[in-house]
This record gives sequence, structure tokens and C-alpha cells, in this order.
Amino acid sequence: MGTLPERSDLRSKAETNIAEALTLLRKSLAAPILQADFDKWHRTTCENLISVYADKFPFTAGQAQKWINMTMKYIYTIGEERIPGFGTAYEFCHAPLDNDVLDALSRYGFNGLSKAWSRIDYGEYFECQEWIRNKFKPTPSLSIEFYLWMGTLPHAD
Repeated sequence: MGTLPERSDLRSKAETNIAEALTLLRKSLAAPILQADFDKWHRTTCENLISVYADKFPFTAGQAQKWINMTMKYIYTIGEERIPGFGTAYEFCHAPLDNDVLDALSRYGFNGLSKAWSRIDYGEYFECQEWIRNKFKPTPSLSIEFYLWMGTLPHAD
């Protein structure tokens, strides 16, 4: 599967890739954006992250979404004072998918994924995000993940 230095180099490239994507997102937030703009940024960022590993290791959209979505979650958890410039994107952020989130969503009628979250493609991932948006609107998807983690949801359609 590759040597340790090779993995380290790829990890470094992936981290640089995400940092560059976040810089682009922050710049785009200087003007109002729409959900579609954020979704396009998210998909492109996932695809770019997958491409870093493509020739050496299997790396899926499921894994990429988790990395990107957790990064966004940490940005908001840490706060605008420490990592400024992302505040207006919060309402567009996606919920990080993992076993805990999927188990919690099943209690609200989500039928599950065709395979493990870490192995799904972007199409199936995005269908899940749309399900979350429709089920819990108008609450942002990232807020839903926080509520699910705490075991309390404000509402569900």
C-alpha cells in the first residue's frame, strides 16, 4: 500500500490542497453566495482531495467528505474570533457522515446507504445531504449534526 514516507508526502499534499480550498472559499465569502455555490466548492474540494491519493491508495468521496466536513465543523467550533472569514458559510455546510450520524438519521426515516459511509461515491453522499436538508429544513445541516450528536433535535418534517 505504499511506504510511510510516501504516505506522509501524500498527507502533506492533501493538507495543502484543503488549505488552498479553504482560502478560495474564504475569498468567495466576501460576496454573498448560495447553497449551490458552496455545494460546487465542496464537490470540487472532494474531487481534488481524492485525486491526491488516486494513483497510490484507494480514497473515496466518503472519506473526503468526512475530512472536509470535519474541518468545517472545527472551524465553527473554534469560532470566528480565532479562524475568521467563514461565518457566512455556516448555513451551507454539510453534516459529516459517519456511523453515528447515519444511525441517528435512521431514527428519523433515513433508509441508509448502499455501503459503508467511507466507501460511498459523491452522488450517494450528496443524496444523503439533500435528504438531511429536506427533512430538517430550515435548520442548517451542520447544526443537525450537532443536534444528533447531543441527542436533541429541534424539529423534523
